[in-house]
Amino acid sequence: MKEYYKLVGAIEALSRIYLALITMDRTKEALIVRTFIDNYILHLGMVADKFRTIKHIREELPGDPLDVKAIMEMFKKKE
Repeated sequence: MKEYYKLVGAIEALSRIYLALITMDRTKEALIVRTFIDNYILHLGMVADKFRTIKHIREELPGDPLDVKAIMEMFKKKE
């Protein structure tokens, strides 16, 4: 769970830097920061998936946990 909050904090800090760079018209630097934000968001999703699945099983909740794989399957069925 600590890793989750560290990632959220990093995304928050980077988003502030990104906004400052965009406001200052420093688009090259902003794009680099945006790449970091995107990577942190992807990593956050993976950490959240793992945590949610463990919590779902531990609390014996009904149904399947909704993770990235399940969401992808839902989109594929609609295509």
